[in-house]
Amino acid sequence: MADKRIIARVAHKKNERMINENEKVDFTRVDHVFTHCGRFNMDEVFAFGWLRYIGIEQMPVRVNRLPSSSSPTKDIIINIGGGEYDTLRPSKKNKKRSDGVPYGVFGLIVRDTWHEIFDTEKEYDMFDKFFIRRVELSGRPGSGEPKLAYDMFGMFNPNWDEPESSVKERLDQAIEISTDIIDRQVRYTKSIAKASAMADTLRESESIQNGVVFMDVFCPLAREFEPDDSVQWLGYPSKRGGYAVRAINYDKTRIPKAEIPEEFRGDLLDGMMYCHPNGTLVDFKSKEACMEFFQEHHDDIVFNDRPVETEE
Repeated sequence: MADKRIIARVAHKKNERMINENEKVDFTRVDHVFTHCGRFNMDEVFAFGWLRYIGIEQMPVRVNRLPSSSSPTKDIIINIGGGEYDTLRPSKKNKKRSDGVPYGVFGLIVRDTWHEIFDTEKEYDMFDKFFIRRVELSGRPGSGEPKLAYDMFGMFNPNWDEPESSVKERLDQAIEISTDIIDRQVRYTKSIAKASAMADTLRESESIQNGVVFMDVFCPLAREFEPDDSVQWLGYPSKRGGYAVRAINYDKTRIPKAEIPEEFRGDLLDGMMYCHPNGTLVDFKSKEACMEFFQEHHDDIVFNDRPVETEE
């Protein structure tokens, strides 16, 4: 029996068309997108979604074996055939980023086409680090990433009592959702990159005083200034009127870098309109009132030590 199984596998491989992974696809003139039959996973769905996002509208053609007419330079071939974008074969799973994190097919596709969407490599690196990797790792045992999204995209595969013919419609639905998610994540990434540039401008100006970054418009800069021990607060015009200042939390914690002293939380000083009971958010009547407070009471501020990182 074992010999028959070996013979069957050898016969299958003889009939299977393999492609040269050194041949690169021309993304500007794509004829087809090929992928394997059977169940599709979230990594593959987001790869298809990215292709649709950058303007490659061809619906994936699901095949058991690549047709003889397929071309590795004109067709995008995903997880079949042994080419550049086949991550399912054991010999292909060693494709890693420079820091050792393995690529999924989503990451490989974006790696070769990011310039279609992002203006700088820094934007691409942020998109890869904070989004693509999480998509790819969510289906890998022991990765630490929540598996819920992976399972939810897996539910788009037809159930056992549904016709296999419905898979094309289900896959298209999953791709459409992934494309919307990609669009929101791209916009978020560009926004964060813009915030990073603003942080650089603020560092070069006189906008940082007494541990406070004084902004004229709100911008989410906590991540940018968290590593800087000389900065504890972000100041910005409040939507409620006046000028607000909020403490920056230490990374991956809810521990604020600093707090307003307890004696100022109940008995508000002149210029203060509101102070949160935990001392991490204060509304002042004006930016000038805020600057004056931190000038006069900087030594009264409660500073919290940076938490000691422990190995998990």
